[in-house]
Amino acid sequence: MEDNYFIDKDLKVSQIKEILKGVDKDCASIFNVDESKVLVEKSLETDAKYARYMYWLILYKICGKSYSTIAKITNSEARNVQKGTSKMIDLIRDVESPIFREKWRMIHAAIDKNYADELG
Repeated sequence: MEDNYFIDKDLKVSQIKEILKGVDKDCASIFNVDESKVLVEKSLETDAKYARYMYWLILYKICGKSYSTIAKITNSEARNVQKGTSKMIDLIRDVESPIFREKWRMIHAAIDKNYADELG
């Protein structure tokens, strides 16, 4: 996994929400789930959970936000964010199932394409 992919860690929560307001849609489409199931409904469907975990991982790895900050941004509990991001990291690193690694790359591409100006 690419660990050198960080945005300014001092961005405010409101700035993160603005920059990434479309990323939850990107996560939803990449996992082929309805956008409302990713964060709004907190769906327990497998693909919706994975899309949500990926969204949290974006905030954690790309934006350098803490679990507690992510919990605040997404109206979740910090321990659930930590578990979800850890699960997604494990899935991305799993050599037996490269599909999650590919989805992670797709998210990077979507962020690069859609938010290049905001990310510097």
